Amino acid sequence: MKLNLRTAVLFLACISWYAKTAPSSVPTEKQVTKLAAAAWKEPVHTIDVTLYKNVTKPPKSVEELRRIFEDAFNKGKGRPKENLSPAELEMRNRNIQLNVEREVKEQEVGRKIKERIRISGHRQRIDQVLGWPKMVLLQGTPYEEVRPEVVLGPNTPYEMTHVNLGDKRKGDYTSFAYYHTSKTAQITNKRNSMWAKSDIIELLSPIGISIIFQRHLGVNKGTISQPIFVPDPNKIQKVISTGILSDNERLFIIPDPNKPDSRDRIEIKDPNSPGGIVLICDREDYSRVYYSEIRNPLTGKLLVTKECSNFDAQGFPHNAIIIKFDMDGNLKEKEVYTIEEVELDPNIPDDVFEFRPPKGYDVTDLRHGSGYDEKVKRESEALAQLYKLHEVSDIPELKSLLKHESWKIRITALKIIAGLAKDPAVLRDIAASMQNDEHPDVRKEANRILQRIKSNK
Repeated sequence: MKLNLRTAVLFLACISWYAKTAPSSVPTEKQVTKLAAAAWKEPVHTIDVTLYKNVTKPPKSVEELRRIFEDAFNKGKGRPKENLSPAELEMRNRNIQLNVEREVKEQEVGRKIKERIRISGHRQRIDQVLGWPKMVLLQGTPYEEVRPEVVLGPNTPYEMTHVNLGDKRKGDYTSFAYYHTSKTAQITNKRNSMWAKSDIIELLSPIGISIIFQRHLGVNKGTISQPIFVPDPNKIQKVISTGILSDNERLFIIPDPNKPDSRDRIEIKDPNSPGGIVLICDREDYSRVYYSEIRNPLTGKLLVTKECSNFDAQGFPHNAIIIKFDMDGNLKEKEVYTIEEVELDPNIPDDVFEFRPPKGYDVTDLRHGSGYDEKVKRESEALAQLYKLHEVSDIPELKSLLKHESWKIRITALKIIAGLAKDPAVLRDIAASMQNDEHPDVRKEANRILQRIKSNK
């Protein structure tokens, strides 16, 4: 094949550019040594961080959202939709509509979250509050609800707390939660029931450093389920000599094209595959990762990207953007983090992780053998009885349920009676009898009824 002069010049220019930018076939000893140092950098054992997070997802139509929540209710443990009474069906539809309206608003503004995360070993505590614009829910209906604006800031109180107590590596899923708005507390040992999870430590040990490189450059001195990798001089020397991490994967390290004087681009990939892992690291400290990505090994499409900036003296980034994609490369979720304050390896008191419900909280023990399942069964039976009594307007029998063990049954019975009672004097006596109920929500409802009777005189 003959080349004209212009084509030959372009061809030589391309060769020259590729020679300057193509990954080196074999990383240097200094580069691999820095990589090993980053892989075995002393991990953070405890952390106390306060952050703001904004989560956005591709929007779904109202019809699609309604189908999602319909399916969620259908898969619940309650009775089938066709077996519900008119009152139960109305409540179900109202709850679905509430969820749809909240989700639509969240799609518009994103889910804004403030969290304080404390981690010590396997124990983890997350205090959380959601930020919301002012919303009018179920507008134009008798059940219209105004949700006030929640602006997140330094003094915004947390709405919920989730704590992991058990060590899941040993099969212990003991965890608990406080819901401060409703003043309820729950404790369980059921797997994934209320298990809290935070990926905040991954900002310090991003993909490719602590896990992948330890496996490639080390030998496991632990077990399969709990591996403990230590550096293997033979594996490290092999990578220095050949650039080969495994039979299919190669290690490439070149200057980052955007900041060639201060950062390196590290690639792990199979030359015959479009996928792989990319890390953009500080040249002097490979544990400081500014950008990372994973691509589908079959298609080369992005699976996740992570971008970190504004590192402090501890090496912790105060800004991060994590974007997740599905297997076809379509956007699944974008998380934007702003770190307010962080303390690495602080002394966290043990009582932070202890189950100590605040005074006045309604406590539910969901653990095996606690009797919770029997209690739920009794509550479910009483709820079914409530709706039957509602349909026939049987106030005397409804009054008997005002003494039920479950405050939820008591308050529901009180609300139903308030809607049925024709004689204000009768309703006043019933509401007055509930003013000393042990649960604050029942007392509040009784006082609300009495106030309404008084204002209607």
